[in-house]
Amino acid sequence: MKGKDAYQRYELNLPFARVECVDFWGVIVRAHAECGSDGFVTVKALRKQLDNEFWVDLDDPNSSLVKILQSKAFKDPDAEV
Repeated sequence: MKGKDAYQRYELNLPFARVECVDFWGVIVRAHAECGSDGFVTVKALRKQLDNEFWVDLDDPNSSLVKILQSKAFKDPDAEV
């Protein structure tokens, strides 16, 4: 990753860099349906959809990936969950 700054290297090490946006949207839609289509998606439901080695950090609640996904940036401010 020569020529990349610290932020670019961090982003490229996340599994999001390994999946197309359209494919990831399908994952979100299926995980949302599995959660009852109630306006939220659980990490567990995501992991069922993202079952390859790139997403193994979803199994660790203390991983950077899970912390990012559970951060304020990924939450709907109007949601009741």
